[in-house]
Amino acid sequence: MSANTRFETLGDITRKRGNIAVGCSGCQRRAVISGEWLERVFNVHRWDKRVHLIRQRIRCARCGARPDILRVTHQRPTLDRPPRTEAEWRRLAARLRG
Repeated sequence: MSANTRFETLGDITRKRGNIAVGCSGCQRRAVISGEWLERVFNVHRWDKRVHLIRQRIRCARCGARPDILRVTHQRPTLDRPPRTEAEWRRLAARLRG
């Protein structure tokens, strides 16, 4: 990824096969979230997918704080694997929508 690449939405990130690196200042936890998985979760919730609004929607799984570091990366995701089949995505969407 070049230094001049500008991402406006999660769709821009997934088109470049990027992921999101996040860091928490509360507990010092660092993680890499799959860009594709995050975009699908935002679609399920019908949240605004602009990059500068991502921080308002995610929280640290350990302490519940908002991330202080959020950047695009090509590192492999470190969190649990996202659903892989369409049936798994439908079950996730139904669970998240309530």
